[in-house]
Amino acid sequence: MQSNHQHSGATPLDTEQRPVGGSAWCFFHTNLPVHVNKQIDHPTYLIPLTLEIINDIPVDAVKVYTDGSRNDSDCTGLIGIYIKTHNQELKIQRRNPNFCSVFRSELIAIDEGLDSLSSFSCSNEIWTLTDSRSSIQHLANWHRVRDNTGMNILNKLKSLSVSCRIHLQWIPSHVNIQRNEIADALAKAGADDASVPFAPLTYLELFSRAKSRNKTTGSCITGIRVLYQVAVYQLTAAYATK
Repeated sequence: MQSNHQHSGATPLDTEQRPVGGSAWCFFHTNLPVHVNKQIDHPTYLIPLTLEIINDIPVDAVKVYTDGSRNDSDCTGLIGIYIKTHNQELKIQRRNPNFCSVFRSELIAIDEGLDSLSSFSCSNEIWTLTDSRSSIQHLANWHRVRDNTGMNILNKLKSLSVSCRIHLQWIPSHVNIQRNEIADALAKAGADDASVPFAPLTYLELFSRAKSRNKTTGSCITGIRVLYQVAVYQLTAAYATK
């Protein structure tokens, strides 16, 4: 059974343009059945539109819910993945390299979600559902993708699309969609993972790390200056009383 989702925001890649070979299609859905604005529209309006998308996905399709976030207290990148079929499920949570951006964490979650599909039985359709609209927009502009994670995702789509119909669907965050909330909770729980995988940081992430270190160093220097000034004042006051 194949669904006919070609709603607002869907960007099909035709056989001449798309990087994913084979006879199947890959659709990038950056909206719900109608155009919505997450910052303006109320959750009571977004929930039924989101459920309309999810409920119309074929029962035998593989659904991959992904979430990437960042712990601002220690600049830790986090991912959560919840994969569901009609008779199987898989939950994944872990930390990303420190100072990994939220955007790259979202992409890593999508990448690892696709990578985990080898343990699932074959299906005619695979739906990856993410609350990161920017990630889908990034991948939809596949001819401009240069980052390693984005290229990894496109290569996996190339392999999967030979036998499956692929959809990447945006869904709004924090509107009480159960399985998306599971992925979100898994990402938060990933902060407790003791192991931190190694991966090269991007230039922006390196800048963020340097900025954080400079801020810490600056605070230490400021503290030393204050202590020095207090000591000088105390010595001056003691000398003046003699």
